[in-house]
Amino acid sequence: MSAEEMAGYTFSVLPLLAIVVPIVAAAVIVAIGDRNEKLRNLVAFLAAIATFGVMLTVGIGVMGETPLYFDLGIIQAGPLSLTLM
Repeated sequence: MSAEEMAGYTFSVLPLLAIVVPIVAAAVIVAIGDRNEKLRNLVAFLAAIATFGVMLTVGIGVMGETPLYFDLGIIQAGPLSLTLM
């Protein structure tokens, strides 16, 4: 993505959070297992609320005509780079 194209976008970690929160919650839920059912359900509920909040924030930003981007910056080969948009 060129600098001219990125001028209209806003950098945000929200797209990353939308991916990471459910993955971390799933790992915690698996780690809890059958030992404590109430805690497992609480973690699942809180993860759902957190994910919904992140997606609501992203949606409000996008509907307000403020495109978001998150650049991992880990793979760059010439003019190509790995970017989540």
